[in-house]
Amino acid sequence: MNLRDKAKKLGIDFDEDITDDELKKLVEAKEREIEDEQKKKLEDVEYLKKELKEAIEKRDAAKGDKRKLQAKVDELEAALKDSPTKDDFISLKKELEDLRKFKLQIDEEAEKQRLEKMSTEERDKVKKDKEKAEFDAKMQQLQEIIDNEKAEKEKIKQEAEIKVRSLRQVTLENEILKSAKKYNALRPDQIVKLVKDEFEFDDGEEKFVKNIKENGKLKDIISVDDFIKDFLGKEENDNLVEAKVAKSMNLDKTKSGNSDGDGGSKKYDPKDPAIIRKAMYENYTPEEYIKNVLEVKDTILAKKREKQTQTT
Repeated sequence: MNLRDKAKKLGIDFDEDITDDELKKLVEAKEREIEDEQKKKLEDVEYLKKELKEAIEKRDAAKGDKRKLQAKVDELEAALKDSPTKDDFISLKKELEDLRKFKLQIDEEAEKQRLEKMSTEERDKVKKDKEKAEFDAKMQQLQEIIDNEKAEKEKIKQEAEIKVRSLRQVTLENEILKSAKKYNALRPDQIVKLVKDEFEFDDGEEKFVKNIKENGKLKDIISVDDFIKDFLGKEENDNLVEAKVAKSMNLDKTKSGNSDGDGGSKKYDPKDPAIIRKAMYENYTPEEYIKNVLEVKDTILAKKREKQTQTT
């Protein structure tokens, strides 16, 4: 139970902006107050008299040996008229407990006498009703135990499923990372972020795969490694592959018209808010994002345009 729930349970009124230290002091003060009240109550003769009064009221309903019970009660009442010492108080508490046990015996004896006055059929009915009540109570207890066990098992199952999904996700990300490195990805961790949602776990194969569907029907199943190989092999993803990016960066930058003599970009401003946001998302500085992504794309686009011009 957290501190605020505890304070509410103790009946403490507090503002939502109260600090934990202030609330803790209020809780501790309230707990001391309750503890003092309980201690005072246990040492209070009036409280003991109240308990005695309840025992007397129950005594009046008893149908057994009332004289013996009355003698006990009178003896206890007499003792309570004087302020008891600590030892007397302990002794009186024991006497009261003994009185309660004696009262139970009286009740049982009264029930026995009541049954003796009944006919055989009435006694059998009372007995059956009692047995049924006991049986129903035991069945209820058993059902509660079963329900608690089922709830506990379901909780354990759900926790296990969460752990399994988490472990599977880690396995998938490691597999993507391994394949991305294998196929020379410029930033393997970036590839993980880009494609991890493309895969589904195949329970039959017990591994992640990419399901290719056409018109709602399963057309093909591709492994993680084959998907990464194909993904990084596409021309539009050349900027994600280390070897191709390095090759593109070695081209004559004057062809693209995007850089000045010092290698800086004239076309792109590192202070542009849009570039800053994209760079942060890709885990680059704005300058690195311009150099490694935007200018590389421009270079590739320029090459495509050059090819188109040559073919026409």
